[in-house]
Amino acid sequence: MLYSLPQAFRVLANPSETGAVVIALPQDIQSHSFDFPRSFFEPKEWKIRRPLPDPTDIQSIAKAISGSKKPLVISGGGVIYSGATTALEALANQTGIPVSETFGGKGSIQNPGSWHLGGIGLEGTPATNKLVMQADLIIHIGTRLTDFATASQSIFQNPKVRFVSINVTEGDAIKQGATAVVADAKLSLEALASALKGFQIEPAWRDEITTQMTGWNTLRAESIDPGKLFDKSDLDVRTNTDAVLTQGQLIGVLQEKAQNGDILIAAAGGPPGDIQKVWDATDGRFAHLEFGFSCMGYEIPAAIGVRLANPDKKNRVVSLVGDGTFVMAPTEIVSAAQENLDLTIVVSENRGYQVIRRLQMWRVGHHFGNEFRYREEGPILTESAGTKDAPRLEGNYLEIDIVSMAKGMGAKTYRPVTADEFRKVLDETRTTSGPVVIVVPTIPHVSLPGAGLWWDVAPAEVSDQPWLTAARAEYNAGLGTQRWHG
Repeated sequence: MLYSLPQAFRVLANPSETGAVVIALPQDIQSHSFDFPRSFFEPKEWKIRRPLPDPTDIQSIAKAISGSKKPLVISGGGVIYSGATTALEALANQTGIPVSETFGGKGSIQNPGSWHLGGIGLEGTPATNKLVMQADLIIHIGTRLTDFATASQSIFQNPKVRFVSINVTEGDAIKQGATAVVADAKLSLEALASALKGFQIEPAWRDEITTQMTGWNTLRAESIDPGKLFDKSDLDVRTNTDAVLTQGQLIGVLQEKAQNGDILIAAAGGPPGDIQKVWDATDGRFAHLEFGFSCMGYEIPAAIGVRLANPDKKNRVVSLVGDGTFVMAPTEIVSAAQENLDLTIVVSENRGYQVIRRLQMWRVGHHFGNEFRYREEGPILTESAGTKDAPRLEGNYLEIDIVSMAKGMGAKTYRPVTADEFRKVLDETRTTSGPVVIVVPTIPHVSLPGAGLWWDVAPAEVSDQPWLTAARAEYNAGLGTQRWHG
């Protein structure tokens, strides 16, 4: 402990190393005594330092930006950690350089201009991604540039594209062969703004940004409009659901009711991607998206953590989860009830793990075990029944009573079906004490507009099934879009 505890605090206060810290005490020593020095328990102040940018490095990236025709910013979570939102907004207003956001960077822009693009990458907007493909200079700030942001290194399509970066962590700063400023984002952006006085993006690039974003804003509004009646006639006859809203429309209602200071949380399945694509996180309507790799079960504990960090009751804390995630890990509702924490858990009841079903259909051509369906009648697999004859999990949907599950764990529960019913419940529960669970049935197999990108998820290399052969050919063609940048 004499060594480990100071190291833990050092990491927590280090902007380049910070993250979760665990100190584990083996059970066999927990009852031991030890003669600690008195000074070990004296209060100590840990200072979070801001590494200063090297002026030469600032001039280098300023020169690259000044010489570009289509610059574009990728804003990551480091912008938020640094408190650099105002500095980034000022730079964008000054220069007109468009700003996109990663999952971690969602909400890094709070006062947007025409330069604000929104989400980038595999769950970003198609308009943002088209602009990224054209960009001749990428300015990545406070981001790790993970696979989802870069579309498996296929998104940067301009043959002359170059990269500059600002990052407090050198390993991330030099990604893509970038000319790097290894320093605090806020201080670096302020210095860069001074170095770019007089620079403005070219009118043609500004016009292209306006064209793309105007089209996307129209499509987004249509996709999340709760008043638009969805035609369910194309759905499988066994898709027995009372849902009238799509998940996009559910998010549309949440957007309508979001207020300054509210926080929306998502982590796995469809919600984080849909929020990355269509949620407007400006004006204090924050989104906290944990997307290391679909961390199912993070959402409710995260809501507890957010509420403990922000006890102000006028700020609503909402976790949006799918029914698959909820069934897998709902038990922290009991902890929230014990602590009487004001949380709102919204469950999108779309009858299973629909994002994985969609991925299987895309890359395999059929799905297996991703929906909450009864097994069809017939002989269970035996020596006398081949696999083709075995009954599959393709019967009617199970009637899983999530409302009763949540109520049994101490939550106040609701199940609105229509948009108006959902609005009414959100209004009525805004000031409710303790955890609230709102289950909203949503129409399965309906997605928001695609991002328009390739992803390095490979179908089977060898198959005698025609659709897999076609999927593999499509995948192989996409491999040609991947590029190494340094």
